[in-house]
Amino acid sequence: QHEFPLSSEIIETIPKQELLLLAGLFHDIAKGRGGSHSELGAIEAAEFCQQHELSPYDTDIVAWLVKNHLLMSTTAQRQDISDPDVVHQFARQVGDLQHLNYLYLLTVADIRATSDSVWNAWKDSLLKQLYHATRRTLRRGLSNPLLHAEHVARVQEQACELLKRETLKKENIKQLWAELGDEYFLRYDAGEISWHTHDILHTHEDDLPLILCRRASQRGGTEIFIYTHNRRNLFATITLVLEQQGMNVVDARIFSSSSDFTLDTFLILGADNEPVKDQDVITQLHTMLQQKIRANDAEIKPLAINLPRQAKHFKFATRIHLETDEQNQRTILNITAYDRPGLLSRIATALSQCEIQIQNARIATYGERAEDIFFISDAQNRPVNDEKQIACLKKNILEFLED
Repeated sequence: QHEFPLSSEIIETIPKQELLLLAGLFHDIAKGRGGSHSELGAIEAAEFCQQHELSPYDTDIVAWLVKNHLLMSTTAQRQDISDPDVVHQFARQVGDLQHLNYLYLLTVADIRATSDSVWNAWKDSLLKQLYHATRRTLRRGLSNPLLHAEHVARVQEQACELLKRETLKKENIKQLWAELGDEYFLRYDAGEISWHTHDILHTHEDDLPLILCRRASQRGGTEIFIYTHNRRNLFATITLVLEQQGMNVVDARIFSSSSDFTLDTFLILGADNEPVKDQDVITQLHTMLQQKIRANDAEIKPLAINLPRQAKHFKFATRIHLETDEQNQRTILNITAYDRPGLLSRIATALSQCEIQIQNARIATYGERAEDIFFISDAQNRPVNDEKQIACLKKNILEFLED
């Protein structure tokens, strides 16, 4: 209960724990048979339940859990779960609170049982965030989705309430927020927005970059927020510094204001896969980031990669996949590669050289396999559709990662 308080609370509410145990036994039973192991496993689980005279309702729950056992982890780690549309779509797939409770418990058990290195505070935080957001959506009703404009207005109102005790002029807050756009208010909560707003409005432009750190944030890691002038190679510069200091970047959110400032948030874990709690380490990170960002180097030299001996024999080929996100007018870049130090800064440098902008990044590691997702656009903030630019992107990434 001390390690998984939410799971301990939920498991007391589910009517039949034996259904969860059956789903756990069958969820990966069809791996290696060809085809979708989730769908094949669901068929086998249903046959088992029928042979042992479980009720049709119980049989459907076990089969549904096996078929959808990757749904919650995939949604949490690969999609923007701060977007009401994403949460609403997930809630539609889940259907009701009982299925959500069973799925949450199975997801936590599946990830945690894989290995100690796969589970971390960030994944714990993501799953909790998706669980609570989905529960609120189900309570609200699937026929009554939360609109973007409604969400933005609500979070701004909450942030204003938090800023009341600060000596800030309302017109300055209003002007700053007008430059940030609605997506910023979809991705951050009221506490984070008030934190950013307070420090941005108290910082003179000559004192940039503004670098803020939270050693243990509610998102399950150490949060680093950077506000500065927008420029080429900034993302690569920041990730290189973090990697040089032995940090593991698990999430990145990048926003550009209409006045050409960038607001970048990096969620990091230390070498022990836990939030960074040592204040001396935080201070060192702050100093190095400030120096490197102010230096404004035109070219970035990525961190040298020293693969362990076994990796040189067993590492798999890098895979690159692109798809267009029409709704948000951007391109989704999926990269699967062998995880190693310097991976993220090398990818960032490769994209920068092709004049590609990173809007957002989700970093996931499964043992020795990194599955990174980047939401990117061209220099005009449009989806990357130019064939020459796509060819440049693929060529650069492969060269940087296979070097």
